[in-house]
Amino acid sequence: MKVGTQIFGLKKELTDDFYGCLDQLCDAGFDVVEGIVTFFEPEQGERPLNDWVEDTLEKAVAHLAKRMVTVPSFHTRFDPDREDFSIEALAEITRRVKARTGISRFIANGMFDDKEGAEKWAKLMKAWAEAVEEDDCMIIYHNHDMELDEIEADGRKTTALEHFFALAGDKVMMQIDFGWAAFAAGDPYAVLSKYKDRIVSIHLKDLAPEVLKPGVKREDLCADSFVAIGEGGVDYSRLPDAAAECKNFDGCFIIDQDNSAGSMIEDLKKGCAYIRSMSK
Repeated sequence: MKVGTQIFGLKKELTDDFYGCLDQLCDAGFDVVEGIVTFFEPEQGERPLNDWVEDTLEKAVAHLAKRMVTVPSFHTRFDPDREDFSIEALAEITRRVKARTGISRFIANGMFDDKEGAEKWAKLMKAWAEAVEEDDCMIIYHNHDMELDEIEADGRKTTALEHFFALAGDKVMMQIDFGWAAFAAGDPYAVLSKYKDRIVSIHLKDLAPEVLKPGVKREDLCADSFVAIGEGGVDYSRLPDAAAECKNFDGCFIIDQDNSAGSMIEDLKKGCAYIRSMSK
């Protein structure tokens, strides 16, 4: 088992002391750090340092490698509606990043909650995956809560996520966010089982028990809603066994804690220790 962390919730920590924060993650015992990289933007500029450009990614990869910590994947950010966007341009950036860093797994999300959004992103992700297939790059979709909303498509009730994957083709894989699945669907194990043949990566997020009750919406969440893995209401007790049923799962559990009422670094340390204890 490997344990990783996503950098999304570390905006202040990384911006205040970029390399120092990366070292703290290494000291906390993480094997993997998962970044966020904005495509089509060449300069870091005033962008906060939890949102990298290609040069910043390369610096992070090199620094972490000195501590034997890897960056096997990252989340991509791009606007498909910008004037200079095209699938070929997206594929070219993908190839260039792989050549510069060795990273071959690229994660994206559309955060859609309707039929039209699911179809738009399915078309995009399918074309992207096909464009870089011969370059041995993997394209992965990451869910949030809204994709699990019920919609009507082709005369039947389904979810936006199910409609997306029905159209995306078999080359688009999945990174399940187990915490968002618990928040949206109530039973994250059912979501994991449904997509077990696509799942290559698992994000862990824990939420206070009171926000996992029916009727709570994303806009109701605040810093107190997010807690260290193992201290909230998401049931992780069966996750190692359930993950073993995902034939393409890479074996790395990645914390994706969006916020904290206290110290993000301390919460991540607790979460890392908890995940390691699950394998005992």
